[in-house]
Parts: sequence; structure tokens; C-alpha cells
Amino acid sequence: METEKPTPNIPDFLKGKIYKRFGIPGLCILMLLGGLGYAWTRWNEIKTWPGIEFFLRKSIPRTDSKRFSVLIAHLENDPNHDHERLIIELLKEFKGIQIVTLDRFIVKDNITEEEEKKGHEKARAILKESGASVLIWGTILHNNDKTIPKLYWTASYGEPHSGQYRPLAETEFRLPEIFWKDLAQILQLLVAKDDADFQANRGRYVADRLPPFIARVRTLLRESANNKGWNDETRLLTRMILTNALFVLGEQSGESIPLDEVVLSYREVLKEYPQERFPLGWAMIQNILGSALGILGERESGTARLDEAVLAFREALKVYTRDRAPLDWAMIQNNLGSALQTLGERESGTARLDEAVLAFREALKERTQDRVPLYWAMTQNNLGNALRVLGERESRTTRLDEAVLAFREALKESTRDRVPLDWAATQNNLGIALRVLGERESGTGRLDEAVLAFREALKESTRDRVPLSWAATQNNLGATLGILGERESGTGRLDEAVLAYREALKECTRDRFPLRWAMIQSNLGNSLRALGERESGTERLDEAVLAFREALKEFELGQHTYYVSVVAKNLKKVKIIIQQRTESGASKDANLR
Repeated sequence: METEKPTPNIPDFLKGKIYKRFGIPGLCILMLLGGLGYAWTRWNEIKTWPGIEFFLRKSIPRTDSKRFSVLIAHLENDPNHDHERLIIELLKEFKGIQIVTLDRFIVKDNITEEEEKKGHEKARAILKESGASVLIWGTILHNNDKTIPKLYWTASYGEPHSGQYRPLAETEFRLPEIFWKDLAQILQLLVAKDDADFQANRGRYVADRLPPFIARVRTLLRESANNKGWNDETRLLTRMILTNALFVLGEQSGESIPLDEVVLSYREVLKEYPQERFPLGWAMIQNILGSALGILGERESGTARLDEAVLAFREALKVYTRDRAPLDWAMIQNNLGSALQTLGERESGTARLDEAVLAFREALKERTQDRVPLYWAMTQNNLGNALRVLGERESRTTRLDEAVLAFREALKESTRDRVPLDWAATQNNLGIALRVLGERESGTGRLDEAVLAFREALKESTRDRVPLSWAATQNNLGATLGILGERESGTGRLDEAVLAYREALKECTRDRFPLRWAMIQSNLGNSLRALGERESGTERLDEAVLAFREALKEFELGQHTYYVSVVAKNLKKVKIIIQQRTESGASKDANLR
């Protein structure tokens, strides 16, 4: 009777044959090939295993800092990533943002309330590492033959958001209008949050952080004209935030180009949104426009920008009255006072300065220390400046004493740790008032206090951070050291003064800030004259003549009659000294012969 031969076990048969011929190495190769074959046939399942997924996924991508960026993570229940690819393609229609794929899931199982919370935390960590603005993740819901994306929005800050977005058509996958509104709203909130952070740091140096933000918002505005969910009102608000950032950049950096852009932008906005249509916004734009014009006017030798600034503030005050919006009214009064003061400094009379003092005192009626301490301190500082300039033109010291008191009041709130740049500015202004008082006294106590105040200011007003403020403080320090030097027999203080002026001129150049440059040249001439008077030759005196002549050219060009008369007198004095020394030298030579 024949017995049925057992069917050979193929794997065991192969193992036996390979082992006899190749030994253990052969078996290892066989097992490896078997494993690769299994992985090939079941790869879609294997690649989702947690350990495998970790090694296969790409690193978190870095995004473009000059654009707002959206990361798209893998979606649950979307095995071939079909919906993910469709959403990415549709997102590309929203111009002005960068779309980046994230090769990983945020949550890979059913998204419970607890899992959603963990998902947002994980997404925030990824956003921080990548530098992206928003991360979109979620799942695909299936209802019979229909699919609905349920997406979660995690922004770099702010509250998370989620939504179900039923496609618009059965045959073509199109995201509904609400999706685009959500995206626009999230981007708008991100812009507003950055702006709020910069505003909260008023009085601190933020110019180094502004360029990337400005670049992102500028790109978004430039390319977003036809974006879904991005309406005219949203664009206007974003445009105003961009302009405010440019204002701070121009103010702190000493560069005038950002401020020119502010002026140009707001002039265009005022054409599009007249007072009748947008009264409160129109008035606030007038205020910011006036502030930009005022800063530009300070940096120029002419007064046209300053006159425009005064006009803009007066227009804003027609809308922002004290009874309607007291704090806004006070802010504009403060800004008006600053423009009037700058104009008053360039005139021989005191009418503008008196108006400035009045405007500051009006502002302080609402800007009280207990209500808005930092703004109160700012206006106290500005009042001190106007009183100081008035005091310089009077023989009495009453106004100067009032100015010193105002500055010391401001320093009670404008402390170095709270608002370092405001603190430095007030220290600088206090130093100027003390210097003027010190000039009128026989002792050096006030002058020594002034030098100390300027050196304090330079601890925060550094050349790399706020170059213009640094140069202004160097100039003021030089002026005080010059007065002290003239009262001493040595030349140490005078040499320090000349050094401080030359430092200031490194930033206050003639092409960028002609009026300030001329003032520093005049001050440099005074210290060189004092040094020259103590030396036998005329080298220092000749340098002084050159400095005075250069300053005079710019003052005459800007028709600054007050400064022209002062510099002309100093130039005449130096020329007389040089002439006397030349004649004396010629006489000695004749006697020798």
C-alpha cells in the first residue's frame, strides 16, 4: 500500500538547502530578503508604526521669516494624503503667505477633548521650532460617501480654533468661505498681537525686532488684494499696523526712510478715507502723520515739515475733543506741544514756546500721574524741555528751575528698568537744564551734576541701538565739559569736549541731519577756540574758524536767524584773536630783524 508523501514545507526546505550550502550567513541573508519582501507588500501599514514613523519622518522645516507661514500636518483618516494635498493646493490661492508641509501627524487616533488639548501643545512646540505662524492639523470625517475635513488651527500665540469645512461641491473639492474667513482672522490676530507687543514695550528698544515683522506684513499686504476673506477693513487695519511699526523703526534707528514711508502711506489713506466717512480713524491718522512729520522736521534745517505737523495736530483736535475722548485729546495736545517747541527753538521770539508750554499743561490735565503714569512722565519731560528753552532766553532762572523740577518729576515714573529709553532721554534733558543753570553760577556743582546725568543717559542711549540719541547726548556732554574746561586752568576737560563732539559727528552727518550737524560744528568751534586761546599757535583757532564757517553755511541756508547771529559773533571773536596773534608775531619778527 502506497503512503502519501508529505508536502514539503517550502521555507523549511529552503532553509535546509541554504544552510547545507552556505551555513549561518546564508540563513541570515534569506531572512533579510524575506523581511524586505514582507515590508514591501505591507509598507502602507508598517510606515505608520510609531517607531518606524519616528525614523522616517523628515525634520521640522524652518520657515521664511519675511512671510507669515502656515504649516500643514498629515490628517488622520487620510491614508494617501489626498485631502491634505488638495488643501495645500487651495491654500496657495491665498497670496502673501508661505505654505509648508509637515511630515508628521499631530494626533493620530480619535481626537478626544484631551487629545485635542495635547495636540495644540505639541503644535505650539513645533511652531516655536519652525518659526511658522500657524499650524493646521486634524482629521477627515466620513459620512456615507461624503468627507468633511475637521481642521484645528494652532497659532504661534492666541487661542486655538477648530472648524468643520463641508466642501462646496460634490464633484470638486472646494473649501467654503468660512475657511478663508478663519484664515484671514487668524492672520489678522497675529499681526495685531505683534503690534500690541511692540506698543507694550514703548520706551524700550525694539528696532532690532521690527524689520522681520515689517517684511511679513508688507508681503501680506502687497499680495493679498484679492484674497478670500481679506476685506478692505482688514487690509486698512493691517496697513495702519505696518505704518505704526515703520514709525517706531524710524524714530529709534535714526533713519528717515521709514518715516517718509509713514507720511506717504497716511497721505494716501486720508484720500481714501475722508473725515466724513471715518472721523475717529481720520483724526488718529492725522495725529500719527503729524508725529512723523515732527520727527522729520527735527532732522531737517527747514521748518516746512514742522508747520505741516502743527496743522495735522490741529486738525486731529477738531475731532478728538477733551469731553469726547480725554486721553486721546491729551495725547494730541502733547504732540502738538512738541512740534511747537521745535519750531520755537528755531525762532528768536518766544510765542511758539509759550504755546508749547500751554499745550503741555493742557495735556497734563488728563494725563495725571495716578491715571497714566508713564504718559504723565512723558509730558512732564516735554514740558521741561519747553521751559528750559524759554529759560535760556531769559535772565531769570525761574523757568530753568521749573524745568529741572519737571524732569525730576518725570524720572519718578520713567525709571531705567521700566522704560530705559525714556529714562535716558529724560536724564539727557535734565543734564541740559542743569548745564544752563551751571553756566549762570560761579561754582561747578550744577555742571558736575549735568555731566553725571549725561553719562547716565549714555548707559542706555548707545550708538548701536539709538544712534541719533547717542549723538545728541555726546554733543550735550561735550558742551558741559567745554564750560567746565573754560573754568579750569588745564585743558583736560576741553580735550574731552572736542572728543565728544567728534564722536557725535560720526552719526549726525551733514547730509542726513544738517541742522543738528551745524549745531555740533558750532559747539566744536567753541571748544577749539577755548583750547586755541591757551596755546601760542593758531592751529586750534584755525580749526575753530573752519567749524564756525561750516555751521554758518547751514544756518543761513535754513534761515535760522537766531543761530546765525550767535555763530557769526563767535566767528568774529576767533578771527580777531588770530589777527592779533598774527600781528604780534609779525611785530616780534620785525624787532628781531
